[in-house]
Amino acid sequence: MMPATMKETDLFEPVKKWLEERDFIVYSEVQFDRRADVVGRLGNILVVVELKTSLSLDLIEQTPARAFPFLGASAPGGGQAGVF
Repeated sequence: MMPATMKETDLFEPVKKWLEERDFIVYSEVQFDRRADVVGRLGNILVVVELKTSLSLDLIEQTPARAFPFLGASAPGGGQAGVF
């Protein structure tokens, strides 16, 4: 069960663990053209993840603005995980 007042920072550890299990080196709060919440690096592959406490139009609008071939957004759900 999720806490009633979840913060974006609460999402960092599970996302970091997921990336590290796949051999990514993980960085937080990385400054590109804008700030990225989480960046994973595996060789020359960069994965940028935006952390949000809920799925919203703001989150969906924010992700395509990045110029990266691999991009993820993390929002807690009802027990199902997905990548878009």
